[in-house]
Amino acid sequence: MVAGALALTACDLSSVSNLLSPFVNFDLVGQLQYSGSVPQSDVQLEITLYTYLANTDSFNPQGCTGQNTDSQCYGEVLLQTLDNPVGQAVTVSATNEIRYSNAPPDAAYIMVVRGIANGASCSTDILGFDENTKLVTRNSVISPADDPALAVTGRINLPRAINIQCGDSSVPDNDDVVPAPDPDDETSDIPDDGNLPDPLDPLWTRFELRTKQGDLLADASSANFPGNDDTRPCGESIPLDVFGLVENAAADTAFIHIQEGFGEDAIIRDLEVPIVNGAIEAQTIQMSGGYARIQLDLAPIGTTDFAGASHWIEVCDTVGDFNWPTQELLVVTSWNTNDTDVDSHLYVTGGDGEDHIWYADRVGTYAELDVDDVDGYGPETITSNSGNQAGLTYDFRLHYYSDHGNSSPQTDVTVRVIYANESSNVFCDVTRVVRDFRNGAWENIGIFGPELAGLASSDPARFTALGCSQPE
Repeated sequence: MVAGALALTACDLSSVSNLLSPFVNFDLVGQLQYSGSVPQSDVQLEITLYTYLANTDSFNPQGCTGQNTDSQCYGEVLLQTLDNPVGQAVTVSATNEIRYSNAPPDAAYIMVVRGIANGASCSTDILGFDENTKLVTRNSVISPADDPALAVTGRINLPRAINIQCGDSSVPDNDDVVPAPDPDDETSDIPDDGNLPDPLDPLWTRFELRTKQGDLLADASSANFPGNDDTRPCGESIPLDVFGLVENAAADTAFIHIQEGFGEDAIIRDLEVPIVNGAIEAQTIQMSGGYARIQLDLAPIGTTDFAGASHWIEVCDTVGDFNWPTQELLVVTSWNTNDTDVDSHLYVTGGDGEDHIWYADRVGTYAELDVDDVDGYGPETITSNSGNQAGLTYDFRLHYYSDHGNSSPQTDVTVRVIYANESSNVFCDVTRVVRDFRNGAWENIGIFGPELAGLASSDPARFTALGCSQPE
């Protein structure tokens, strides 16, 4: 299919279902791949089969727009709205073979598998969508119409193994935490005042910040853009899109320098992003609130001489006392390889129920994932609902979902977590880099919640090393 794939209608599938009516019921057979700190014997599986025809409102066809798919496209699965499951018996053998018995013939199935373990958070897996786009298409669904051997074998093999991870998490280990760049480090060219400097010879002919709706907030294409409250209201955390155009036609990588805080208290971090045809297009960034300065460059902090840098943009003009962010949690995940898919998973406990925020449930009760980046670099941003929600615990994990057949290129993933709980007087700004992350792997980044307030008393050195403080 070309861009703008055609959404498949219920009428199309009904005709296929009528052709299947002579078939007898069949078994779905596959393998379980389990990982995690919880013993597999303590994990239960909830396996549910759904048909498209009984859940047409649970597929968002807008996700098909602009996507290249190999067949007609049903859309993006809206997991929470799935209903009318097909209830049949499921067995798991000692060799981890999963058999879903006696499924009735239907044109299009998807399978949802949830792990369940007492006292631990478990992942959910979905089978029946395209592994590259995560869209359900005619070719991706589980369908007896596509298996000529069904009449002989009475079974359909699942398209891939079922992947489930269950684990306990803890406060991050400070050995894995990356310290913020130090302006006094002799390997850094940050000026003594701690702020991103003016460029020596600007190479960027376009540098703009826009809202997700496309409205222009700041333009530093020809000169620095001093901060004002119209750029971004101080204390608010909103996603902004970066646009850039560089004169160096050979450049394929840029670094977005993000300075938060001013002068000696400033922290400067890099976001590595691709340059395509000399341009950066709609690269999303998100800060925690308060003063920030942003600059484009062709080299990272620590090695740059700012010869390939842009003019800078300030957002929020307040410099001074600490301001609590409006959200309790902000997680930004980015990685350094193209055509790869790293997924963010956030488990929230301590409220009225457990939230699992991930690509199939991006909007939950307590937090929201902005986008599922399936083709490399990120970033993916998870933001908790505005206002402090005392007592909630946030457990963040990574999953290398797919390398898209690229032989699992060495991927380094950077995760920045900002946790701010004013009621317990805990503010943490933690950055972890997961080196050489491989296809199919999971990584527990850690939990952020009331446990951190206890750590401030029991192990203050570790509390500070993590990047945590008690501002008041």
